[in-house]
Amino acid sequence: MILPPDPPAAQAPAAQPVRAVVTRAGDGVHVVLVGESARAVRVDYTLTAGSSSNRATQGGAARLEPGQRATLLDLTQHGSGDWSGVLEVRVDGRAAYRLVLRAPD
Repeated sequence: MILPPDPPAAQAPAAQPVRAVVTRAGDGVHVVLVGESARAVRVDYTLTAGSSSNRATQGGAARLEPGQRATLLDLTQHGSGDWSGVLEVRVDGRAAYRLVLRAPD
């Protein structure tokens, strides 16, 4: 999968090594979690997302190497209704940061 250099729907400050790219995909939402760091780090992540009637949780762990972009998760959720998500990321075992995600209109 090839990602654009700076996706317009990316939701994460630059200093955080995992960001979410959220786009509409037909009758659903496509989510890609991208990891990228200037130094080697271990990340643990959990994404809870979906519409009010259908939510799912997925997570994992990865080791990010300096300057190498990694796709951590690539999923499409189908269904109607407002889509939202919460991404929690822990870097090297420190306190987690949290991103609230919304699907673009």
